[in-house]
Amino acid sequence: MSHESAILVIVIGDPERGSKSALEHAWLGRQEICFIPAVQLRRGTSEWNSRVDEKTFFARHGRPPLEGETGCAAAHINAYQEFLLSKYEWALVLESDVRITSQEELSAVVMGIQAGFAPVGQILSLYSEGPLSKQSSTTVRGLNIWQLSTPPHGAVAYVLDRVAAERLIAQQKSICNVADWPLTTRDADFYFVELSGVGHPTDERQSTVAPGIERSTMVPLRVRLSMWLGLWFATHSKFFDGPSDYYYRVLQPRVHRILQRFGVMTK
Repeated sequence: MSHESAILVIVIGDPERGSKSALEHAWLGRQEICFIPAVQLRRGTSEWNSRVDEKTFFARHGRPPLEGETGCAAAHINAYQEFLLSKYEWALVLESDVRITSQEELSAVVMGIQAGFAPVGQILSLYSEGPLSKQSSTTVRGLNIWQLSTPPHGAVAYVLDRVAAERLIAQQKSICNVADWPLTTRDADFYFVELSGVGHPTDERQSTVAPGIERSTMVPLRVRLSMWLGLWFATHSKFFDGPSDYYYRVLQPRVHRILQRFGVMTK
């Protein structure tokens, strides 16, 4: 195994949910693998009260946090901490129910990222659960890689460097955001790598974060209107680092969702 292709593989959750067979053979089987157990946080407990910042979460998302998504965020934080304890410059983070259909393609992607990107705060998503806001594209070793103007949907499979891990941990000292993503594109460079070797089940049975819940409908209409009119920022300004931070965290993702609805900048 060449030094260039070596990477720390971090699996979050129980591999029996889908990733186990892929982890035991081929390219993944030759990597150092770190397993991060799922985390459960329960509202009202001392652990919840010490780890979750509900007020900041509410200001950023317009609704209270769900127990499942705070546990997911905590598990990703644990993954970043383990990464920083390792010798590696890059880590491949996989949620445990990811489906790896082509390890050859996955290893080529990892080598391309290591060859074409400096570890200065880069997050490269290998799978998206929704449309993408593409800004520009580049080709590295035959890979088509898009730089994004907003973070991608989901954190099923992604590669990141140590600088990005440090920034993610700092942003979630108290959990105030969903696992994907507490950073904006001002804080890290987000990319999407076009490949077909990674998939994810999307049926409700597989969800452990918010089974049976459509989170987008949890934000009341009056809150959404308040966000667009800027009244939300006036009320919750102490939870943002100025108007620019409010724009990137609250307004920009909503602007892109509207554009995507009309077929603009979609994947």
